[in-house]
Amino acid sequence: MSEPKTVLIIDDDSDYVRAIQALLESSGYKVRSATNGRDGLQLAKTGLGLVICRRIVDELGGSIEVDSKEGEYTVFTVKLPVAQPRQEFEGSEAVGK
Repeated sequence: MSEPKTVLIIDDDSDYVRAIQALLESSGYKVRSATNGRDGLQLAKTGLGLVICRRIVDELGGSIEVDSKEGEYTVFTVKLPVAQPRQEFEGSEAVGK
């Protein structure tokens, strides 16, 4: 089963946040909330490094796997394809030799 998608709610009306949070959680979402922009920004920054890594790995044709046991460990495995050796062309000599 895949991880639930996470939603961040930022609103200064705590009653609204609780109502939307309950609705989203009942639909299977993981919800993080803040009642001001500063706290919301801090929550949004958390985990950004992994998002960037995933985008780079995807661009390179690789994959990221995760194995985790809450409160004990988390292991990320990054797999990238082996690079093909560069082909040297006839007459390609280093300049200055």
